Amino acid sequence: MENKDDKLLQKILFAGLGLISEAKENLQKKVDELIKEKKLTKEEGKKLVEDFMKKVEQKKETYEKQLKEFVDKRVKNMKIAKKKDLEKLEKKVAELEERIKKLEEK
Repeated sequence: MENKDDKLLQKILFAGLGLISEAKENLQKKVDELIKEKKLTKEEGKKLVEDFMKKVEQKKETYEKQLKEFVDKRVKNMKIAKKKDLEKLEKKVAELEERIKKLEEK
């Protein structure tokens, strides 16, 4: 199950992917214009777009890691309880409730 941090990170990554997609489309349009104007061959244009996408893919993991570290740091600074912290507290409360119940039965 995803937590809020993961969902936020996912939204940010999707926004980034949207920007990459838009950049690719703009690059492709410009390449198409250059091919039409005979300033670039189809092969050169194709290679240019492919090289761009390869560079994006190479940087993707680095950006994801940096973004996750950024979000984790911000969440930590906000002193928000994490899911595992809440689960630990829920378990402790359940244990205490059980002890109280046993004491009341005596």
